[in-house]
Amino acid sequence: MGYVINLSPHIDQDHDAATRRERSIALSNGAIESVPEIAPAAEAEPVSMLRLVAAGDDPLAFARQAFNMTTAAIPGGRWGRVLECADELELRSVRYLAAMTRFRVIRSVTLFVNLLGNGWIYPPIFLCIVLSRLANAWTIIGIGFLATATAHALYAVIKRWIARLRPYEKDPSLCPLARALDRYSFPSGHCMTLTAVLVPLVRSVPDLWPAAIAALGILAWCRLAAAHHYPSDTLAGIGLGAAVAMPFAVWLLPL
Repeated sequence: MGYVINLSPHIDQDHDAATRRERSIALSNGAIESVPEIAPAAEAEPVSMLRLVAAGDDPLAFARQAFNMTTAAIPGGRWGRVLECADELELRSVRYLAAMTRFRVIRSVTLFVNLLGNGWIYPPIFLCIVLSRLANAWTIIGIGFLATATAHALYAVIKRWIARLRPYEKDPSLCPLARALDRYSFPSGHCMTLTAVLVPLVRSVPDLWPAAIAALGILAWCRLAAAHHYPSDTLAGIGLGAAVAMPFAVWLLPL
C-alpha cells in the first residue's frame, strides 16, 4: 500500500463548464450569431509536488522518507537542518558577547586570545612540557601531534559537509574581529586543536585539569565574541578533539 501527498495547486475544474453554459445561453437568445468553439483548457502542470511512497504499511518508513526529502537540499542533510534551526537561537548569545568587545580591554583580550589560538600558543605549551622534565614528555607531545592531525582530517570533512555559515555571515550587523582561517563555522577548529593537545597532558598530570578547562572556556568565549562561532560550534570542537585524543592517550599513556 502506498501513501501519496500531492501539494500541487488546486485547479478549478468548473471553469470549462461555465464557459460552455454561457455560450449556449447566448446562442439560444440570438444575442450573437456564433461563438467560436473554445478548446478545453489543458490540465496545468503542478507547480510543486511532493510524492512520497512508503513500502508496505509502515508509517515510520513513510515519515523517514518525507523527512529525508525535505532536508535533501540543505547542506549537511538532517544535521544541517538542525543547525539551521539553532542558528537564530544561538545568534542571540553571539550578539551579546560581540557587543562586549566595544570595551577596549575586552576587545584587546579577545584579539590576543584568538591570535594565540591560531597556532602561536602551541610552541610555548610544548616547550613547557619539555622543560617540566616529565618522564613521558615526548610521548605527550607525540600524542598531541597525532591527535591533532587525525582530528583535522575529520574536521575538514565535517566542515564541508555541514557547511554552516559563520555568525557574521548570517547576521551582517556582526563585525568579525579578525580574519577567519577557513570557510565554515561548525565545528570550532581552535577549540578542537587545543582539546587534542591538552587531553594527553591532563592524563599525565591530572592536577592540570582546572587550568585546562579554564583555557578552553576562555578560548571558546573569545571565539564567540569575535563572531566567528556559535556556542554549539565550540562544544562540538571540544567534543571532537576529546573523542580523537582520548583513545591515543589511554593507549599510549597507561596510568
